[in-house]
Amino acid sequence: IFDSNNLPDGMLCMINDIDIECLDNSLEPDDHVIFINSLHGG
Repeated sequence: IFDSNNLPDGMLCMINDIDIECLDNSLEPDDHVIFINSLHGG
């Protein structure tokens, strides 16, 4: 599980190809996660 408190400001992630904010309770162990820095256009 990722700790959103440790992510840099403006950091987003894609979970199962859905662009959302990285929240502690939004991830499942088998989810496909891609981190995106929205401040730099990914």
